[in-house]
Amino acid sequence: MKTMVVLVNNEYNNDPRVNRCVTASKEYFDQITVLSGVPHKKNRTNTRDGSVTVKRYYYYKPNFSKSKFIKKALDIASKTDKTKTEGATGESNTNGNGVIRILLHLGWFFYIFLMNLWIFIRFAGLRADIYYANDYDTLLAAFLLAKIHHGKLIYDSHVFYSDLLSDSPKIYRKLIQFVEGHLARKASVVITVNHPIANILTKRYQLIETPVVIYNTPYFQEVLETSNRIPNKPFKLLYHGMYLPGRDLDELVRSMKDVTNFRLYLRGFGIIEQVLRDLVLELGLSDRVIFLEPVAMKEMVFSAIDFDMGIIPYPGTQKELNSYYCTPNKIFEYMMAGLALAVSDLPVLREIVSIHKLGVIFDSNNPRHMAEVLNKITQENMVQMKINSLLAAKEIYNFNQESKKLHEIYDHLYQAN
Repeated sequence: MKTMVVLVNNEYNNDPRVNRCVTASKEYFDQITVLSGVPHKKNRTNTRDGSVTVKRYYYYKPNFSKSKFIKKALDIASKTDKTKTEGATGESNTNGNGVIRILLHLGWFFYIFLMNLWIFIRFAGLRADIYYANDYDTLLAAFLLAKIHHGKLIYDSHVFYSDLLSDSPKIYRKLIQFVEGHLARKASVVITVNHPIANILTKRYQLIETPVVIYNTPYFQEVLETSNRIPNKPFKLLYHGMYLPGRDLDELVRSMKDVTNFRLYLRGFGIIEQVLRDLVLELGLSDRVIFLEPVAMKEMVFSAIDFDMGIIPYPGTQKELNSYYCTPNKIFEYMMAGLALAVSDLPVLREIVSIHKLGVIFDSNNPRHMAEVLNKITQENMVQMKINSLLAAKEIYNFNQESKKLHEIYDHLYQAN
């Protein structure tokens, strides 16, 4: 009997990548157990669906806390490492929060370490052939479980975990990278989300084999008939996803002052939603920027088919690797819905859009440039880009194709045994 344990410190049903990987693995394994960390104690319920059992445990995450103290601590932790101000003498003074900030990051490092030990102890009896760790915050637990049960370890690195917060303290980044590098080298297989990240991980951790790239694509969904309408001006521009800082959504809203042939639709939720709503009112853009209710993860593609173009306005510099080399789920969801693409000038996004002629590329830090690029799009351009998107999704960027890589990995691991 073939068995696998999958570890993820998110709600399993809300994590598209993990959900797809488990779905793709059901036909390969007789039994899959998912260990899912949830941020609310009331959600610690176990469920079973055929060969997949989900065991949920409480995993505290400070960004879900309502405590004013925790919110203040998060605010300090997210500030730059050394904030300097000029005094009357022209000398710079280091912000006193620097030491507190380092201690907060070190506290989080040791919390992850202890939580992984707790997960290992609690589920030590779970014997399996393969232990599949999703991201750094489950890696140690998966490694220890694989060690005591003589199983194989798969490590799926979704992000550069040490760089999640911009300009985090050097000692924190070094500790994360030391542990992650040591355990990644022990893994039978390392997986990640795109080729630039795979190359950086190989170099950073001196991996013998380059990580296998599995894109965050949805399964192919036939939406051709409903998405094949002729787009008319004003075109419908969609952003769906979380409203979070650092995504340049405010710059996207500001650009709409100068955009003449689009209406922007924002579908999602997040901590800066009210900021965006206030900005729309302040700029008098209520007729050009429309807020929509969020939809369930499984409805993301079909809910997008009534739009013409999907936008990803994320900023990015090489200093912030997770933004610079991002490959968000939404780029593939837009394509699957038959939308043309408008993306920031970031390496992976630029490559996908340029190679397949799926849309336009802009400087997200310059709202005027964003507007100029959008205003140049004609109906003929839009029709062709939408056709190209559907074709690329159908032939290349779908999880029906990506899942074959998972099965090849499993075949390799069982043959090695």
